[in-house]
Amino acid sequence: MFGEIRLPQEWPVYASHAEATAYAKWLGRKLPTEAQFHRAAYGTPDGTKERSYPWGEEGPSATKGKFRF
Repeated sequence: MFGEIRLPQEWPVYASHAEATAYAKWLGRKLPTEAQFHRAAYGTPDGTKERSYPWGEEGPSATKGKFRF
């Protein structure tokens, strides 16, 4: 119960925005701004237009995520 358990590097973690900001600052980096995040999610590779959804123009469906919890 009190021993160290090594976790795989690819496992996700929960961190608050404050914790993530502090960690990025400790690394000498910064988190993306809201505008940068939006551009990364909705922008096209050539930068000429914006997609309707992060995955493209096709609307939400069962193939794009889990919608019934």
